[in-house]
Amino acid sequence: MATTGESAMTNVPSRPVSASRRVGAAVVYSKTLRDSRIAILGIGLVLGMLVVATAYAIADQFDTLAARQALAAEMRQLPPLFQGLIGPAINLETLPGFVSWRLVSFMPLMVGLWSVVALSGTLAAEASRGTLELVLSTPITRRSVAAQKYMGHVTGIVVAVLIISLVAWLGSLAFATLPGDLIEPASPYQNGAHERM
Repeated sequence: MATTGESAMTNVPSRPVSASRRVGAAVVYSKTLRDSRIAILGIGLVLGMLVVATAYAIADQFDTLAARQALAAEMRQLPPLFQGLIGPAINLETLPGFVSWRLVSFMPLMVGLWSVVALSGTLAAEASRGTLELVLSTPITRRSVAAQKYMGHVTGIVVAVLIISLVAWLGSLAFATLPGDLIEPASPYQNGAHERM
């Protein structure tokens, strides 16, 4: 005959481990995105506005094809040291060509540095608040927490790059004055786009 304590233990439903791991992983991933949302929007908008400011300056100061060709000729005469830093001067007569030549060489560096600082800042803030220990005390493994944090920041980088692309496209719509000045939204992602430039 079973005692009341034993029968109470047999009636307690058990929750499957896999469901708790799925919910826990989604919580870490979404918390990472939520904690970084201002930084994601900030870096996307700041770098996007840098593209717009450059597009505005070029469209305003060099509004004729002859002026753009003179600018391109001057930029091609830069010493090899500068050409090595900025990259080869290709299709500088157009707004997308100049913006790409002037800004795209350092944007991956800026976004990469931002992601490292943001990830370490998120981890340091959670450690100082004590929430990291709370997350690690759940049935989620440390490796899973690290993977979810990493994927959250990769998603943040993708969102930031999409914001930069959207703002750049809108800027080219606003400041396209000559043929070839419009930045096509999908052109960097098409096969052979680098050959057309």
